[in-house]
Amino acid sequence: MSTWEDDKHLEFDIANALAASPLRVKAQGRSALKIVARAVIAHLKRCRWRLERLPPPEDFEGAP
Repeated sequence: MSTWEDDKHLEFDIANALAASPLRVKAQGRSALKIVARAVIAHLKRCRWRLERLPPPEDFEGAP
């Protein structure tokens, strides 16, 4: 998976987590959550974090 795809997946995951958070983010819709997610990713990169998506556990029964 390329970096671009990894960043898009991470942006999607962060935006969904923000949307589902009990500490509701004051946002003007989904696009604002994506902007926040991109800022989080940019900050993690500046701090030299490297994140990778692992395969689901063997006993996971969710949709692929």
